[in-house]
Amino acid sequence: MTTRTTLEVEERGEGVAITLASGDDGNYLGVEDLTALLSVFDDAEERGRRWVLLRQRGRDFCLGRAPEQGGGDTRRALIGFVQRMQAMEPVTVAAADGGCVGFGVGVFALADISVAADSAWFQFPEILHGPAPAIVASWLFDRVPYKQGLYWTVTGTAFDAADAQHFGLATKVVPAGRLTASTDEIIDVLESVAPAALRNGKSAARVMSVAPPDPVTRRTVALRWFM
Repeated sequence: MTTRTTLEVEERGEGVAITLASGDDGNYLGVEDLTALLSVFDDAEERGRRWVLLRQRGRDFCLGRAPEQGGGDTRRALIGFVQRMQAMEPVTVAAADGGCVGFGVGVFALADISVAADSAWFQFPEILHGPAPAIVASWLFDRVPYKQGLYWTVTGTAFDAADAQHFGLATKVVPAGRLTASTDEIIDVLESVAPAALRNGKSAARVMSVAPPDPVTRRTVALRWFM
């Protein structure tokens, strides 16, 4: 199996910045790339890092899985990466410009804070090439309305950063020239927050996002974090 993306890892303050550094070639992710990313995630968590940043160098953030890879090993790697992103203890931040395609949308949208340049674009093209987008479906419909997610996944229609924000895949959209500065501002805020407060804030938000909607249950869950 061929690693398709150069990964650069930089320790910075209380966090780790990961650069997908083959952006002009698509930043396609293969099994080896995903394994390397998971290793960085594990190390950041074991060392109590506050945040992990995923960013790009070059034209595109990520155009999906490595095209020559398929089969059970690849599917397991992709699903494992989705699950790991959903369970990370550090706050995850993604900053994207250019293309976010297929699995690349997940890498961006599964981050806790996702910042898109106004020139970024998004697409789930899997169905245009044959297979149903089952891995996308495992997380997409937790975030966007059924009708919108179905439209994107069964038509393969590309959409822009404004739609990504409107339907909950992006936290904010900024001018392309401000992407790095806006991301740095977010990192500075995360650095300034007390580590325990940051951990508890993310844990409480994660629990509340899946808690039953009735007010009594929500109050009970919320009070737990003040005990």
